[in-house]
Amino acid sequence: MKCFYLVGYHGCGKTTQANLLEKAFPQYNYIGGKSGLDAIGSVAELIGHVKASKSDMLIHGCIFQTEPTIERLSKLTDLRVIVMHSLPVTVQQRTLERGAKDYNVKKFKVHYNFIKKLPAFKARYGFKLLIVDNNRGVEAVQQELRAICAPS
Repeated sequence: MKCFYLVGYHGCGKTTQANLLEKAFPQYNYIGGKSGLDAIGSVAELIGHVKASKSDMLIHGCIFQTEPTIERLSKLTDLRVIVMHSLPVTVQQRTLERGAKDYNVKKFKVHYNFIKKLPAFKARYGFKLLIVDNNRGVEAVQQELRAICAPS
C-alpha cells in the first residue's frame, strides 16, 4: 500500500492541497487537517488507522511530524514523504490571508527542524522523499502533487 505523507510548515497549505487531491483521487483514504489528524490522539492511533486502510492513503498535517511516525509508517507502507517547501514569507502571507491575526514563528522553527532531518531519516528508514516548491500558486503546486500521487 502506498502512503503519501504531505509535510510542511504550519499554515503552508497542506490541507488545501489535500482537499484538492481528494477530489482528484477519491479512491484514496485521507487522514488529516483539523477534523482528521489533529483529532487523533497518538502515533499508535494513527498507525491503527493506517493498518485498517484497505486502499492507498494520503496523510497531511503537522501534529505527527516526528521520527517515530516516519519510522512506523515506513515499516507498514510504501511511504512517500512529500515536503511542501515554503519560504517563511510565503507561509506568513498565506496565514494572514486566511484571517489570522499573526504568524507563529515558533511553530515554523519546530517544523523546519523536523524537515531538515528528513534526508537522514530517508537513509535510515528507506522511504521516498519528494520536494514540491510550494512558493507558487495553488494550481501549479496541485499539478505537481497530482503527478506524484497519481494512481499507478
